[in-house]
Amino acid sequence: MKRYLLLTITCILFSLTAEAQSNRHTWKMGPLTWNDFHHNTAINEKTSYLEYFVDVTHREVNVGNIKYIIPTLEAYTCPDYSWADTSFRSPRLLAYNQCLFDLVEVHRRKLERELGQTNIWNRDEFMKKGIHRLDEDLVRAENDMKQGSDT
Repeated sequence: MKRYLLLTITCILFSLTAEAQSNRHTWKMGPLTWNDFHHNTAINEKTSYLEYFVDVTHREVNVGNIKYIIPTLEAYTCPDYSWADTSFRSPRLLAYNQCLFDLVEVHRRKLERELGQTNIWNRDEFMKKGIHRLDEDLVRAENDMKQGSDT
């Protein structure tokens, strides 16, 4: 009986983990849609918000019977954290958010390339600086494009 209970709980945890990860939208999955945003009312002049995440993962590469572990980065957005006011949703606003998401992807690729060349002891500091540069670029883009209202 205890074994069946443990198996049931394990299956539930695996299904919840899979469901939580299924909401992720990576750049490789294609352009953003309004399904990637939940509804929230506009705040001042901000009619949408794109939340992004960057995770460090690892992949194994075998070269001549030697296993190398290479750090990789995954950038994604999640509709649980990104929002848009439904009364302002337009193709232009979606294109604006896609532009921001493209900028996240450009930084992800640059960081991933440089991460492999960074000393393992300096990686945390390197990632903090890289994410800080990305945040600065996103704020600059939001201001230059007036939160997506600039045609």
